[in-house]
Amino acid sequence: NFLQWVKDQRLFLVNTKQMTCATPVEMKDSLVLDFRNATCYMHRTIITVSVISVLVVSTIAFLVYKFYFHLILIAGCKKYSRGESIYDAFVIYSSQDEDWVRNELVKNLEEGVPPFQLCLHYRDFIPGVAIAANIIQEGFHKSRKVIVVVSRHFIQSRWCIFEYEIAQTWQFLSSHSGIIFIVLEKVEKSLLRQQVELYRLLSRNTYLEWEDNALGRHIFWRRLKKALLDGRAWNPEGTAEEENNQEEATTYT
Repeated sequence: NFLQWVKDQRLFLVNTKQMTCATPVEMKDSLVLDFRNATCYMHRTIITVSVISVLVVSTIAFLVYKFYFHLILIAGCKKYSRGESIYDAFVIYSSQDEDWVRNELVKNLEEGVPPFQLCLHYRDFIPGVAIAANIIQEGFHKSRKVIVVVSRHFIQSRWCIFEYEIAQTWQFLSSHSGIIFIVLEKVEKSLLRQQVELYRLLSRNTYLEWEDNALGRHIFWRRLKKALLDGRAWNPEGTAEEENNQEEATTYT
């Protein structure tokens, strides 16, 4: 507006063509009438672009930091998509429930008929490798399924919830994969609701409940083995023969 006023009033002003700028320093002594508004707009554009760039880079950095392990999982799924699974299932559980995992789950699945190979962190994780890297590379990438042992200790463990969240991403990326939930004990709904997504999944999906009695145990192991056999290449005749041999051995005993 000032420049336009100077141009309009040049007949009444003295030496308008010789008017110079006093500030800023970089424009000192330059002619006023030589000033172009584009200079201001250029600075404004540079500032705007700079601010937007910083915001975009910051947002990307935050997302990469937050979903770093999910991105590693995505990259690994592409890498291992054509490879065969080493384990039948990767077991996610709280260290407080390790006795049950060792004495019940491992004993009945790995020593049973047909035998299943489980991935357990205390036994199969590679020493010297970060825990998160072991979870993804040894646990998810090399397993056909995931077994989640839900208990009060599980819900209160940050590592267990982290593994469970990664398992959800893994299931989404691997169409052939599946998560098998085992509810080890009755968990209060108020505590379960702290993990909204887990509560929602348990509410709308079929899960297994552990019952420490003869009939309950029989039904539990039968349903769990059936779920683990889904999608697995196996010989029904050979399995039936093994089961018969095991029943005969049990009868003689």
